[in-house]
Amino acid sequence: MSNNNPPLSTEGGGVMDNVDDLISTPNSDPNIPLIDLSHIKSLSDKDCPICCQYPEKDLSAGTFERGLLQLQASRCVFCKIKVLIMEAIARLEGVSPDITDKMFRRSFRDAFFYPRGKSSAWVHDVFIQSEAPRSQIYDIEDIVEIPRRNFTWDVSREDSIQRSIEWAKNQVIDQMCPCAARADDWAAPTRLIDVDPGGMGLDVQLRYSASIPQENLDYAALSYCWGGYEPECMTTPKMMNQNLRRISWESMPQTFRDTVTFTRGLGLKYLWIDSICIIQDKDQDDGGDDWRREAGRMFGVYKNAKVTFAALFGENSTTGLRDTQFEQQTRVAAKLRLDQSTYSLCVRRCHYLWNGMRGSIGIGRFPLLTRAWTYQERMMSPRKLFFTEDEIIYQCACGATCECGRAIESIESSAQEAVLRRISQGQLQYADRKIQKAWIDVVFNYSGLNLSQPKDRLAALGAIAEMFHRQRPESAYLAGLWSDSLHQDLTWYRDRFVEIRSNFRGQPDRPFNLPTWSWASLRCQVSFTDVNDPTPLAEIVTALCVYAEDNRFGTLQQSKLVLRSMVLFCSLRSDGEDYVLDVDGETQVIPFWLIDIDWEQECFPDGSEAQDVYLFQILHDRGSKDTNPDTKCLILRLKDRAANSRTFSRLGIMSYSTPRSPGSDFDDDDKTLRIHRLFEERGTTEECEIE
Repeated sequence: MSNNNPPLSTEGGGVMDNVDDLISTPNSDPNIPLIDLSHIKSLSDKDCPICCQYPEKDLSAGTFERGLLQLQASRCVFCKIKVLIMEAIARLEGVSPDITDKMFRRSFRDAFFYPRGKSSAWVHDVFIQSEAPRSQIYDIEDIVEIPRRNFTWDVSREDSIQRSIEWAKNQVIDQMCPCAARADDWAAPTRLIDVDPGGMGLDVQLRYSASIPQENLDYAALSYCWGGYEPECMTTPKMMNQNLRRISWESMPQTFRDTVTFTRGLGLKYLWIDSICIIQDKDQDDGGDDWRREAGRMFGVYKNAKVTFAALFGENSTTGLRDTQFEQQTRVAAKLRLDQSTYSLCVRRCHYLWNGMRGSIGIGRFPLLTRAWTYQERMMSPRKLFFTEDEIIYQCACGATCECGRAIESIESSAQEAVLRRISQGQLQYADRKIQKAWIDVVFNYSGLNLSQPKDRLAALGAIAEMFHRQRPESAYLAGLWSDSLHQDLTWYRDRFVEIRSNFRGQPDRPFNLPTWSWASLRCQVSFTDVNDPTPLAEIVTALCVYAEDNRFGTLQQSKLVLRSMVLFCSLRSDGEDYVLDVDGETQVIPFWLIDIDWEQECFPDGSEAQDVYLFQILHDRGSKDTNPDTKCLILRLKDRAANSRTFSRLGIMSYSTPRSPGSDFDDDDKTLRIHRLFEERGTTEECEIE
């Protein structure tokens, strides 16, 4: 239809006899409709039965089904725009539009798209390609968020990267950010990549940092996913001498090449990449001596880097830092004409600062966020450049910004990072309860992440553990737990309610020397029981760990934990909903929420025979005015009954109620109080070694 036809009068709003009179198809792309909004003076939808469902909100808010929008799309220009947005999202996600598709919006800025048959939403940005003058149309911000990035489709990869380098250089180098300050006692990584060795063209060279003057040791670091891919340039014992001479440009995968290009563009001479700077001995199950030594030094590597490049979307190092094919991440829903100007109305997968850090929605978009090793790299780096599919985001302690302009303040989930930053700067002392809470949060967030090698469970958290130890130096680090909070740390449990992100189940093999009393012995999401006012009940007889290369934040080789406390021998089984505890013929039903079994569910299948266990008192919680006092017990199983051993393995954790004061009457309604009586009558004090 020709756009020369005069549009219908729309002084009263966006509802008219025929919206098609406002629509044409631009010659540049016949598949993208052009909607003329020049004569619309108000965005009031008071006459539209669809848009008027939410009169208390702006017109862009609400939940709409595509089929209903289509019924009104011929009369309401804004219903038509919503249909076009839903269709663009469907094309972007590779699904066919369906009349049952739904979209929810607080505003057109965020579109929560529910495709047919899906219970979870895909979240997308809706934006105008460039800034539109607000004077041209009343309340245009109700349609989309403006201003937005001025994307360019026909830019080459080289030009796109060069433009991004200039932007990144302004954020990292030119801005006088206080996050750039480096500790006085900092030490460079053992080896670095010289990205400009001279006389080698694009090739680079591996060097020992001891041969480089310390004043010239500013370096960048890379955080990325290995994804099972081993690059040709990886430093192995056989390739070590070759890499010290020269690393050819052709031998490096695209992510490494892009990182070298950005490092050069920022004016930095050195770069750290783990697979090149650490010797990878594939013939050794534990990675070899160099890997064991270097794996425990990640605190300094990332803490002292000038900037860390984080390849968010790449499955492995062949992907590159970014994809400059803009049309693969963004779709144009329509062209909007405002007087003499035309603007592209675009949709794209939601911004990383919203999607990646505010929950699990779409977290699969960013493989880097699902990996255990990269968690500490992200948390320990003071300055980060996150590379998404189509833009770069800079984040430091001072805030965050991005190429598209949406990231105008710090990432929401950086509250944890803020606490970690205060700990690293010595602003929280080891006695501060916030440190204990921060460590619990770290374990919770880390434990559900993926690891290719279970033996790396502790090593991949070593940098953060070292940072905590600097502020609690009197406390021994015990395989993910701490000696000064050991009683509470032992109350961890497998959190099945939030295990959605993890495919891990069961225990790693025992040859990895991960003790059952450590949460690291289970590959699953871990939480800790709530404790308000704890009193330790167990005496710590022995608690020690021996690590490879004498590095307490590296690979665990040996451990021993001996505790002395009150023990109650009993049998335990599941009746399908709750647990049944039996002590010498006296049975007691324990609600399922008071017992957490850490091993596989097959350990206590429904209807199974009872298993002999020991309840081992670990701490008493006096509670608060809103909570009852209770006692936390470890559930232990004797390792070898035939040998009359007193060595146990941990099965889980249990809580039971206790009287508010000594000698007070029992409340028969609270059946778990009877366990307290059973402990008093039949419990014995024993010394137990837990492996």
